[in-house]
Amino acid sequence: MIGEGSGLPTITQILDRAENNRHVSSHSLTDWFSLFQEVVVSHDGIMTPGSIQGNLEDLAIPVLLVNYAFSYFIAAVDTCLSGQVSPCFALQRMCIESAVYAHAIMRTPELGTVWVLRDTSPEDKQAFGSRFKIGPLMDALPDTGPAPREVIRSLYNRTISYGGHPNPGGALSVGGIDETDQTVLVGVELFSQGRPLLHALKGAADVGYAMVCLEDLMFSVQLAPAGLPERIVALSTAGLQRVIADSKRRTQQPRP
Repeated sequence: MIGEGSGLPTITQILDRAENNRHVSSHSLTDWFSLFQEVVVSHDGIMTPGSIQGNLEDLAIPVLLVNYAFSYFIAAVDTCLSGQVSPCFALQRMCIESAVYAHAIMRTPELGTVWVLRDTSPEDKQAFGSRFKIGPLMDALPDTGPAPREVIRSLYNRTISYGGHPNPGGALSVGGIDETDQTVLVGVELFSQGRPLLHALKGAADVGYAMVCLEDLMFSVQLAPAGLPERIVALSTAGLQRVIADSKRRTQQPRP
């Protein structure tokens, strides 16, 4: 717990803890690693030269943005594996937004110019603001197929609730109060385990799958991992059962 007056560790100690958590995760979360790798393989397959056909001028910005989305996915996974739950959801949000922007520009290529000129003048920034509202952009997604709008919207709203914005769902999932006879400390856990970590792992996998499904939709390919959503649910269910069992064991242990 990190709180005011709690004897803060140094930045080196904090980063060492994050690195150690990643090392432990690489051995204890191999099934999740496998799911994340499937997303990586799918994205790399879609981005293989020759897989995407079309006018180069119209494709340049969408391809740029889906690779930008992929960079956020990788950062979300890395942050999650270190145990930093709320920042993981913030990165998931950026992954979804980048992929949705790419889809919008793929459908309406002239939006690419609006996007590029965003910071050129006050008028250009206003034009960007009116054309790149995430809600209407999601409304333009199909209602069925590999990336249904309501699925993408639900994932996006989850990222907003748990870290994409400073909302109570995210803050309270990692925050708490330590109280003694002399002091009350209010702070957050920089590194989480148990249910918060499991929630972030599932979120990262769901968002990664949504990202490659949007890529399938944009570029008319079919490389998203088959059956991945079902495997994410199965792995999450098994993880939750372990978390509950561990919690019961701890509560049943006699106190010293």
